[in-house]
Amino acid sequence: MMSNYGFDKDDGFDADVIVVGSGSMESAAADRLSERGQKVLGFEQFHRGHDNGSYHGGSRIIRMSYFEHPDYVPLLRRAFELWDELEEDSQQRGWEQLVHYTGGLYAGLPVAPRLRDHESLRWSMGLTTNYFLPTTFALVFPTLR
Repeated sequence: MMSNYGFDKDDGFDADVIVVGSGSMESAAADRLSERGQKVLGFEQFHRGHDNGSYHGGSRIIRMSYFEHPDYVPLLRRAFELWDELEEDSQQRGWEQLVHYTGGLYAGLPVAPRLRDHESLRWSMGLTTNYFLPTTFALVFPTLR
């Protein structure tokens, strides 16, 4: 039986890993696996370049601070390294800048449990934090008064 893409199910393709989906995360996983010598087969239900995934559009966000668990921080540090590699590669090819680092802003009362938890996580992982009193905040971020 022939597929839509010209592969016969009896061609004997032998994959070490099968990746279901070919969105940004799945494609990145397939790329890293193939760089490590794995034979990777990917399946996607939509055509290439479709806009049905969460990855289409003009921008993405990645942040180092996640409230959920400190185990995310080492993974995110590695993700930032990989983004930097991708940016370096794109610059060498003469492409547009892909990555723009901007920082983040969390606002609230210092006693808010979510902000306290966030600060505890950032401190334990060696991440920097700036604090602003309301008057200083208004000077640094005048558009957010």
